[in-house]
Amino acid sequence: MILADYRMQKNQASFDLRHFVELNFTLPKENDTYVPPKGQTLRQHIDGLWPVLTRSTVEVEKWDSLLPLPKPYVVPGGRFREVYYWDSYFTMLGLAESGHWDKVEDMVANFAAEIDAWGHIPNGNRTYYLSRSQPPSSPLW
Repeated sequence: MILADYRMQKNQASFDLRHFVELNFTLPKENDTYVPPKGQTLRQHIDGLWPVLTRSTVEVEKWDSLLPLPKPYVVPGGRFREVYYWDSYFTMLGLAESGHWDKVEDMVANFAAEIDAWGHIPNGNRTYYLSRSQPPSSPLW
């Protein structure tokens, strides 16, 4: 239905792709409002980013490609909603240095849940990543 509507409308002079997408899809909420306070040290800046970069996906929309994970996790940047396997090794080093062992444990628990569910840790928690992984960093944890 959506594809048929798109094909019918796309060549019209008044076609507005942004409006079409907003009308036909449920868009994720963006978390781009974070502005770091002035005068922070580097450590304060990094510590302030952990909550901003933490996501939770216990439940996802029916047609969402995002795979739910049982625990909160830290993404590599503000525009992301998914966690990436290889990046997470370095993220967990930073979390550990910042004393956020609870978040490290949550991320390890999520990867264990992915192994239980899929037989491996996918590249990221998206359906389109299920057929591939990244270099194994779990032995380094």
